[in-house]
Amino acid sequence: MPRFWQTAPAGITRPVSNTGPMPAARRRVAPIPALPPHLEAALGVIEAVQSLGELVDVAEILATLARRLTELVDASACLVSLVDIHAGTVRDRAGYARPPHEWPRAAEEYDLADYPRTAAVIETGVPYGCSLGIGRPDSSESERLRELGYRSLLMLRLRVDGEPYGLIE
Repeated sequence: MPRFWQTAPAGITRPVSNTGPMPAARRRVAPIPALPPHLEAALGVIEAVQSLGELVDVAEILATLARRLTELVDASACLVSLVDIHAGTVRDRAGYARPPHEWPRAAEEYDLADYPRTAAVIETGVPYGCSLGIGRPDSSESERLRELGYRSLLMLRLRVDGEPYGLIE
């Protein structure tokens, strides 16, 4: 039982118990309303970023990012690749796939010249998305998507200090 100290008029202190009834006004607590979907998504992003701030190792940060993004957007998988602008390549760095999907552990490196839409995302920062079965999938990215057994793709550039650093797929 919590006790608080109360000072009496003559400077005498005595313990006071707070076990009395709570005022009715304090007992009524309004229910917390559900967040609108766009705020729910924003909260998920904030929580994901906060969890990354606790990590130190780059590989662990990127693996956590891949997992959290997969969960956040309810995707089947997420891949984070590092960009080497000077070499014109993208190299797989971390991935996460929800079962029954699997992500191969071996990292692959791709020439950006072979994937023009990927190169455009990295160069411009404009996201790219494609879905098999909607429209005409006419890119090498669509073919790679088909090979991996996925139906849709969203690519986003990841920048560090204003420079292209990675690619999130």
